[in-house]
Amino acid sequence: MIHLSFQRMILFLIFFVIFSTNTINADSQVSSEKHQDWKIDHAVIVVSDLNRSIEEFRSAGYTVIPGGEFPDAKTHNALIPFADGSYVELFAAIDPSLAVQMKQLVDDGVFSDVMKDLDLMDQRFMLHLAEGPGVRDFALSAPDLNLTTEPSVVSSSGLNLSNPISMSRT
Repeated sequence: MIHLSFQRMILFLIFFVIFSTNTINADSQVSSEKHQDWKIDHAVIVVSDLNRSIEEFRSAGYTVIPGGEFPDAKTHNALIPFADGSYVELFAAIDPSLAVQMKQLVDDGVFSDVMKDLDLMDQRFMLHLAEGPGVRDFALSAPDLNLTTEPSVVSSSGLNLSNPISMSRT
């Protein structure tokens, strides 16, 4: 039985595929003659049970590749790749009680204090777990864009961009 939240995720995937093939053109902001296209690199969907979600997406016809574990954050993921190189990341706590704990920290108003020793990326994803299942994050890419040499693209884009973050999984 497909759950309503799963059906919403399927609708999101349809939107994602359509949107990821249409780039956000930042051409008018670029001082050089180079053409810059922004595109969705990936989107993150928080799920409560990764294995069940993998099976549901596979039964709906999607290719789902097991990702890996992020041991420091006690999370794991799986990827739904698309032909253009973009993908959807299914993201979950290895132990579902972690999401409950994160939500409790938010509800108690102490999340920031308790999480202050984690790096910003881990804090961000722990907050996503607290927020519960659903589309929680995304990343954009722009081939051939060097943020250090073309800062006007960033400032005029209206986007809040961060530098690349090195990440890994086991």
